[in-house]
Parts: sequence; C-alpha cells; structure tokens
Amino acid sequence: MMKSKTLLVDSLFLIFVSGLVFYGSLDIYFLSENIGHIKTAAENFPELAFTNYYFRPLYALSLRLDYGIWRAEPAGYHLTNLLLHTLNTLLAYLLGRQILKNRFAALIGAFFFLLHPIHSLSIFWISGRTDMLCAVFYLSGLIAFIRYFQEKEPRFQALGAGLFALSMLAKEMALSFPLIIIAYVLIFDASPFKDRALKGLRMSAPYFLILLVFILVRIIFVSGELISSRDHAALAPLQLVKNSAAYLGLLAIPGGHIEIARFLKSHPAWFIILSLAGLVVFLFFLNRMRKSPPLLFCTLFILITLLPVLRLMMRWYLYIPSLGFCLALGYALQRLQEVKRGGARLSYLLAGLIFFGYAFFIFQEQNRWVQAGQLSREFSEKLCRAMIAHEVHKCLLLSLPGELEETPVMLHGVNAFINFRLAQDFGHSGGVEIIPATFFSLREKADLDRLIVGKVRPGEYLLSLEPGESFFVFPSRSDMALRKSGLQEGLLLQETAFTLRIESLNREGEADKLQVAVTEPGLAVLYYLNGNFYLENNIFGEGASGN
Repeated sequence: MMKSKTLLVDSLFLIFVSGLVFYGSLDIYFLSENIGHIKTAAENFPELAFTNYYFRPLYALSLRLDYGIWRAEPAGYHLTNLLLHTLNTLLAYLLGRQILKNRFAALIGAFFFLLHPIHSLSIFWISGRTDMLCAVFYLSGLIAFIRYFQEKEPRFQALGAGLFALSMLAKEMALSFPLIIIAYVLIFDASPFKDRALKGLRMSAPYFLILLVFILVRIIFVSGELISSRDHAALAPLQLVKNSAAYLGLLAIPGGHIEIARFLKSHPAWFIILSLAGLVVFLFFLNRMRKSPPLLFCTLFILITLLPVLRLMMRWYLYIPSLGFCLALGYALQRLQEVKRGGARLSYLLAGLIFFGYAFFIFQEQNRWVQAGQLSREFSEKLCRAMIAHEVHKCLLLSLPGELEETPVMLHGVNAFINFRLAQDFGHSGGVEIIPATFFSLREKADLDRLIVGKVRPGEYLLSLEPGESFFVFPSRSDMALRKSGLQEGLLLQETAFTLRIESLNREGEADKLQVAVTEPGLAVLYYLNGNFYLENNIFGEGASGN
C-alpha cells in the first residue's frame, strides 16, 4: 500500500512539473516540414508511413489522429508531444525503481530525464516525435520484461514482445532491444556466467524473432534494403569515434552547444584532444563500474541504444539513450547520500544545481523554438499576402528563413506549408508553386533584415549578408545538406529553374554571398528585402516592386 501511494505521489508531482515547465511549448507555431507530414498523413497515409527508406506507421498514425482533432491548431499537436514526453518520464521513473531499487535515485533520474535540454528537438518539433513514440513502447517493453524476469509470468513475456514490436513500428533504432535484454540478464542474474549467457540468449530469442520478421517485412514491402537510410550505410571507424565523443559531450554538457560547436569547428585539434580525453575517462569509469550492477547497466544502456544510429550525429537520437545517463546520475547522487559527514546534504545540493542548470537551458531552448515559430508565422503570412496581391501561381523565391539558431523554421516543405496557409487562413483556392533558391541559417531573428539584394542584369541577382554569424544553406541539395561549412568559392550549383554560384565565404567556411541566375524564361522572381516582398514578373523585362 505504501509503495502504491509513493508511486502515485511521485507520478503526480512529475506530471505537475512537466506541465509547468513545458506549457509554453503550446505557443510554438508550425515549423519546417510539419504541415507536409501532417497533410500527407491525413490524405496519403502510406506515403508517410513508407517513405525515404523508413517504415514508421505509428508516427504517421499519430499525425493523422491529431489532424482529425486539431486541424490547423498547432497547440494541439504540441500537446500530444508534451503528453508523450510526460508519459516517458513516468516510464523512466518506473524503470528506475526496477533497476536502481531506490525511490530517491529513480525520482531524481526521472526529473533529470524530464528536463534534459538534449530532448528539446523531440519535444518542441511536431515532426520530431518519432523518438518519443518509440520510447513509449521501448521503455514499457523493458519494464514488462523485467517483471517477467523477476516473476516468471508468461503474460509479461508476451506483453514485452508486443510492445517491442510496436516500438519497431515507431522507429528503427528500437532494434537494440534484444541486446538490452541480454545485458540485463548478464548483469542482474546471479548464476554463473555461462548459465547467464545461455539464459540471456534464451530469454531474448522471441525478441530476435520479432526483429527478423520486421527486417523481412521492410526488405519485401518497404525499400528492399536492410539499412533504413542511405546516410547510415557508410562505415568510417574514425567517424564512429568522433560521433561517440560528441554524443557523450551532449549528454554531459547540458547547454551552449551552438557556441561550443562553432569553437570546435574553428579549432579541430581541440575537438580531437577533447574527444580522446572524454573517451578515455569514460572507459576508465566503465571499468570501475563492474562492481556496481545498476551503474553498469545504465552505462551499457547508453552504448547499446546508440549502436543503431552511431554512424550519424543527430541530437534527437539521444532521446532514449539519455535515460541511461539520467538514471546513472540519480544513482550516483543516491550513493553519495550514504557517505558520512554531509553526504546527504551534498547530494541534495548537487541535485538542485543540476535541476536549475537543466531548467535554465530547457527554458532557453523553448524560447528559441517559440521565436522560430513566430518567425515562421510572420514570414509565411507576408509571403501569402504578397502572392495573393500579385496573383502569383509559380515563382522563384530567392531566399527564406531556413533555421534560427539551428532551430528549423522553413527548412523543408515550403510548398505544402504555404498552400496550407493560403487555404486555411486566407481562403485562397488553387495551389501555388514556390521554388526556393536558398535559405538563411539565422543567428538571430534581426539578421533576416540584413539581407542585401542586388540585380546584376535581367534574371541575375546578387545576394549577400552583412557581416555576422548568419549564412546561406542548401537543404534541397543532398550532397550539401549535412555540410554547411567547408564549401568553396566559385562552386556552381545547377538546378532546373536556376543556377547558383557561391561568391564568398565567411571565416567559418559558410556561404555569405551568392549569385542566382534564373534559367526558366518567364518565371516570376520574388525576394524579401527590409521587411517587404518584391516581385519581378518578367525576368527579361522591367521589374515591379510589391507591398
């Protein structure tokens, strides 16, 4: 009875804090490919569920259900994201109780998980909920398996297997689940090592069978390839080491990632030194953790859950692995309580400092996403009004905001987004086609009005940014999407309706001056300058400026 009461009290407290901290996320407007994914899920479900070498029907289903309820109200979609993260926090607490065997450690670990700033993209981006959906079933399945391991009830084995199957339908990185089971048995079973190993293989067999079926389904019905994305196909050992170090750094250092990344980009030798030092320290502690089963399991949880995604370095991949880090912190603080002469006071002090640090950075991230949403709303409204005023049906848009402080604004899905706004907010029937030439990566919102547009000759434009930290990006180019810097002056990009030449780079190797030449005769050209849009109806004739 007492255990049930403490579970209820702790759970209600976690729910309250989650709502208090993340209530502001309901004000984030639609960003980047949100509308494209939502409309595709509602109107062509298989296209989103079986797209781009991925197989994620639960993600598509969640957006379809949201659209049926909320339609054009972004707060509803963000409410779903908030509920998913809150549910995962509760699951983190339950899993912590099972693994750490201590209420204080589990509760502290769950709070760390709730507030960890690395989760910002998953929580605040509608299109980024895949990791949270996967985590709901992944963590539930692990909780069910541990119950089966402890009580030998077949119903928990069946429940765990079913939840694992669902996690695979949310995101492919759940394929690490059978290895987590083996790790758990090896660490927590009391029998000799050989018996533990055989037991781990036997207990994980149903999960490996589910994984095999899933892989066969993917190969036959989805892409014909085992790898979920071609970006994951290349194996570079040095890159794996660099990614491992970067992931550990993102977990251990809660904020300032943009500034740190820019420094390390300018000083690559420091990145190598810090990466090697961090890995050495991590391996040292891993060796010391052998005598602490809960800490060892938490560490292996991080490593194993990262294995499927280690070939790429994306912050949102850390959503599930971060649980191991947060529970390990909670366990370390609980062990500190046992130290005499003020250990308890010190553990509470450290917990408070970490809480306030995480809260500071997560609020900072939330504010950044709210600002990105405001920019998306304002820019798209001006763009819609300009297109209606000039009766534009197809145009080349010289540049538009792609991201704000690495937060996506209109980086992908521009046509779906603008057509959605035209229909929903302006009652404009008939579709429009926008061809983006390039996008801004903005360091601050004010940089949007620092664009300089010059006309070289009819159909040719020179775009430049005033000196600062903003630059141009090219997300439509798959060969450049993940490489914003290290470009070359004079690089010529040939597209269907235009050609683009990089005229100059800033000191970070990022493009800050471009020349765009329109190659499709009669194509209207639209550009943003000093808060207004300007239109040229005929690229070979006189230009007319709009609103």
